[in-house]
Amino acid sequence: MLEWNNLSYWESKIWKKKFDLIVVGSGITGATAAIHFAKRNPGKRILVVDQFQFGLGATSKNAGFICFGSPSELLETKKNFGVDFLESQLRKKWHGHQILLKTFGASAIQAKMQGGAEVFQNKETAASILEELPLLNQLFKKVSKVSDQFASSACSFPHFHESSISIQIEGNLDSGSLLSQIRKKFSAYNIPFLGGLKVENFERKSDGILLQGRNFEFFSEKVLFATNAFASEKPTVQPILPGRGLVKVSSPLSYPFPNGTFHLDRGYTYFRKVDGNRLLIGGYRNLDKKSEETLEVGTNEVISLAIDQVTKENILGFLPEWDYSWNGWMGFTADENPIIQKLDDGIVVAAGMNGMGVTLGPFAALEALRLFR
Repeated sequence: MLEWNNLSYWESKIWKKKFDLIVVGSGITGATAAIHFAKRNPGKRILVVDQFQFGLGATSKNAGFICFGSPSELLETKKNFGVDFLESQLRKKWHGHQILLKTFGASAIQAKMQGGAEVFQNKETAASILEELPLLNQLFKKVSKVSDQFASSACSFPHFHESSISIQIEGNLDSGSLLSQIRKKFSAYNIPFLGGLKVENFERKSDGILLQGRNFEFFSEKVLFATNAFASEKPTVQPILPGRGLVKVSSPLSYPFPNGTFHLDRGYTYFRKVDGNRLLIGGYRNLDKKSEETLEVGTNEVISLAIDQVTKENILGFLPEWDYSWNGWMGFTADENPIIQKLDDGIVVAAGMNGMGVTLGPFAALEALRLFR
């Protein structure tokens, strides 16, 4: 913990001197922005602060999916906001996943583009989604030059409907390796990171921005707020609602689980294999959205039981022992667009990734840096 009232002469030279950029939030968005700013501006003083020591939001507590949206999820977006908006979102995610892999290194974060699938619990839903695949493939090819991203296929799980939709370009990563790589990149670019510091106030002064919290204050030329769900506690032009997610990981299974990433019901439920042939599954936030608009740690029993039920009845055929269970937090906007906005001269916010921070976060980071120009 930084003892601001007891800084030595040497410490004061580091922390009380004006920074060129302070990034508030050390997840994918904030880290990508800090690293790229350092690359473009050698010698500039950069600081990353986070209210948590290891991150509490999505970057270290997600399911590790590198995805662009399941077919039913994309069609829900099309229904609510139109084809042009859907194309724009796909373009941002495609660009963002390329930035992610280039910035942190595919092998370093154990990214595996193994493909995936959307599964269904009834034939009516499957049939209605299958009819729309030509449009989705057309849009995806337009933004990525990839043909046949989605295709009808046989389901790998006998207790779901026999038809599924394969997803050609999709993958997973090891979120712990990503967190480690973020710290290594900070070190390589001489970017200090301070955890456990919550910024409570900020003020634009004539010669920079003052950031204040309990027992500390920093001064910087530029400030980027990249706190995603936790931006709900900071002023933005549009409101951001937090969305709490529940993720579980089973004990090792006695038989091989299929490779790939799997989706159910408009992306609200998702599962895949992780180390040691374990099942990772999360979701069902849609069963009680209002209750999950919280930053509190806790288990919603309705959601937990739904995860248990689909695991037992559709995925495995039995209920495994759960070795791990945790909450992660997403940030949601009313129009499904991430907020990338200039709040004042030298103050920018990039937050509200709508559950797609792995691919939207890197895109938002570079767009946010443009606003400082």
